[in-house]
Amino acid sequence: MKMKSGNRNLILIIAGVVIVGLVLITVMLLRDTDSEDIWKDNPDITRNEEPGTNTNDADEALGITPNDPVERLERFKKWAQYPPQSRPLTEGNVDLIDPYNAEKTPLSVIAKPGKNCKERSEGGFECEEDPVFSETKCKMTPESSISVGKHDFRLTLYCHNNQGEKLAISNLSAKMERWFNRQRFGSLPPISMGDDGTNGDQKAGDKIYTIVVRTGTQDWGQMTVTADFEVEGLKHSQRADFYSTPHIVAEFNEGGIRDSVEDGSLYIYVPVNIKKAGYYEFQANLQEAGGDKRFIAHSTVREDFKAGPQNIRFEFFGKIIRDINVDGPYVVREIRGKRHNSPVSKAQAEASRREGTTLTAETTEPLWEDIEPLGKDYTTQAYTVSQFSNTEYDSEEKQRRLQFYESLTK
Repeated sequence: MKMKSGNRNLILIIAGVVIVGLVLITVMLLRDTDSEDIWKDNPDITRNEEPGTNTNDADEALGITPNDPVERLERFKKWAQYPPQSRPLTEGNVDLIDPYNAEKTPLSVIAKPGKNCKERSEGGFECEEDPVFSETKCKMTPESSISVGKHDFRLTLYCHNNQGEKLAISNLSAKMERWFNRQRFGSLPPISMGDDGTNGDQKAGDKIYTIVVRTGTQDWGQMTVTADFEVEGLKHSQRADFYSTPHIVAEFNEGGIRDSVEDGSLYIYVPVNIKKAGYYEFQANLQEAGGDKRFIAHSTVREDFKAGPQNIRFEFFGKIIRDINVDGPYVVREIRGKRHNSPVSKAQAEASRREGTTLTAETTEPLWEDIEPLGKDYTTQAYTVSQFSNTEYDSEEKQRRLQFYESLTK
């Protein structure tokens, strides 16, 4: 029995549609598997530092044996496909995606103090009779983990019961102190505190109390605000920390940011005015502008900068963009930086590593100075993935390290 030509053509069309559909599904599955999944399963891939240089408990938990030469070689190969200054970024990198988030876990209020408590040398306390905790928990949160410049700085405080209901606070008092070299130094008292809807408090009577402190010239370094109060008839003390830089060492310029593709990678140029010369560290994140808004990469610039107008050149390595397979435009966000204030210069540290010597130095100042983050995101041009290189990163240092790890396996 012969098949009519019309039916034959219809079957061929249906078969073609099915094949195209299968190809598209396969591409999507490969896209998901080959990009974000391999990054999520590889804890080294987002790090700027070479894996194994700082062995920690996380390595042991993952079953990684730093002394296994084959394992070390494979670890390094996976990590070194991208340059140290430009690494993949995933949703799990909270410290990079939201770097100045100061949120803390609520603390339980003590109903009955412990007896005969002594501080242990390794930290914490040991009591003959442990304290008894109530069902009430309290939380104090700074508006940010950093403060730049001399200005008013807000902290919020609230307590709640097991049902999540906020509780009234009474007899509230607070103080701010600066910590340096394990010593505390008094600072200005808070300029306001309360739940009356004024002086920075968002809403009167919502049982979220606002404490406003004013950072001054002397407030450089780690700052601690301690609040003492009563809740549900129990006395409680809560503290929160933030890092203050009262002077301005550099300022970002929102205007003049530009982007381009060079040598197969995406480069973002961010203008900055350096007011205090020194060794700076700048960072920025790259995210998909539309669609799933996936995070793509983060970039780090560490250089000595002279005073005056400069351009920070952020690199987002081409192979990272190719691997996650996301077309532009892209959003550049969390543009931030700080000036390192170590008494040991970068050149001295590098010489010490080369020569195998130990450097010691005393300092009378905190170890860094923050810059006010750029509060505005930047959106790039509408690039396509094909514009970026799929070539792995290479350098003399990478080849030297590969030869070293390979020699250990022989």
